[in-house]
Amino acid sequence: MKNTILITSLLAVALALGCKPSAAKPASEAPETTSQQLNNAAVETKDSAMQVKEYTFGQKTEFVMAMKEQLTALNQGMDELSVKIEKASEAVKAEAAPKFAALREKATQLTKQVDEISNATLPTWNVMKADTEKAYAELKDGIAQLRQAVSDKIAP
Repeated sequence: MKNTILITSLLAVALALGCKPSAAKPASEAPETTSQQLNNAAVETKDSAMQVKEYTFGQKTEFVMAMKEQLTALNQGMDELSVKIEKASEAVKAEAAPKFAALREKATQLTKQVDEISNATLPTWNVMKADTEKAYAELKDGIAQLRQAVSDKIAP
């Protein structure tokens, strides 16, 4: 009998503690708009860019692999942006298409640059690595800016 009362009491306490009603969210915490979500994504990508490891010449292979992974992610983001641009109005398409084409060209150049850095020598390593990192950052920022501009024009 004591065991039954003890178990029942423990279950009641656990139920009372585990089933807290959720607090109602104030109006200021309304669901995020698309542009807010994109801003958050841009901030997250900038944070990940800050986590770039400082590679030495001996870690050239790791650097090339990391850059190729990051390029793959950027290209996927550009594919998503391309779909968004295609679904947009003609005015948005007309404005975004040349900028998008320039970004695609930069991505192609950066891919070649990453391929070439695997042939870097010790004297050329630091310059080539810095140039590659700079080109990557510029491409990433360009994509983020175009994504934001397109979102601003699409969002009501």
